[in-house]
Amino acid sequence: ENVAILERNKHKLVGTMLLASGSVAYVGPFPSAFRREIVQEWTEKCQHLEIPVTENFALDSITDQVDKRQWFLWGLPADPFSIENGTILARSQRWCLMIDPQGQANNFIKKKEADNQLRVLKLTQDKFMQQLEQNIRIGRPVLLENIGEELDAALDPVLLKQTYKSGGRTVMKLGDNEVDYDDSFRLYLTTKLPNPTYSPELQIKVAIVNFTVTTKGLEDQLLNDVVLVERADLAENKDNVVVQISEGQKTLTDIQHKILKMLAEATGDILDNVELIQTLADSKVTSNEVTNALAEAEITSKEIMEASEE
Repeated sequence: ENVAILERNKHKLVGTMLLASGSVAYVGPFPSAFRREIVQEWTEKCQHLEIPVTENFALDSITDQVDKRQWFLWGLPADPFSIENGTILARSQRWCLMIDPQGQANNFIKKKEADNQLRVLKLTQDKFMQQLEQNIRIGRPVLLENIGEELDAALDPVLLKQTYKSGGRTVMKLGDNEVDYDDSFRLYLTTKLPNPTYSPELQIKVAIVNFTVTTKGLEDQLLNDVVLVERADLAENKDNVVVQISEGQKTLTDIQHKILKMLAEATGDILDNVELIQTLADSKVTSNEVTNALAEAEITSKEIMEASEE
């Protein structure tokens, strides 16, 4: 049965990849309803051109559960619209400019990059370019807050990732300076403007993502705040369960990757590879234990959610 499902999905992979890449590149600025309309039109166009495609494609489906759980721990609401935004942020090849009037994206990015020494900058502060250059050199992520409707042309090399090789080094030209470029560098931009108008030239340089809070997302946040005040024990238990589920999902994913890697590197008769057979046996035991723990955690999570809503 699983093989049959995989074969059907494989047949539709080309069209699904087309929808996924188009969604990541273009639907970010729009609200949820319009995103669905666009994807539906693309799906019908693919079917008209006889391109195999997954029906009822959803952008959040290309992100695995491990990543989603981690995003929730970092404060991203669990509604589909927010998950789509997280997917665009994770998958886009361009730096993301987030429309963020309620500060949701700001909080999410700060928690997401907390362990990587995120540097928060504003375009109006003193020696802005010097600080940006320093963070590019050492590969530290940067969050540019309170972006207006225009950006200084001096930032174009950063926005367009215009790097080149010089003397064996990867560098970027910023003004008159040739700055060493660390591949670990990441740039996030946010604006508090609720309905900004950006020029087509800027929209080509960055991926615009609409992080305006949805009704469902706001309900989740209000519920969490109420539970935190009235039932602190319940809130703590919920956080522990989310962490448990996230770690369990990650363990399962790591097991699958390890098995696939060993199978790919195996030579000769697989049955004669004692190490591989033992690893498969150990992995099966671990997988069963984690799966059972996940099932119990999911039940506990539902019970906590029901208690919270009451």
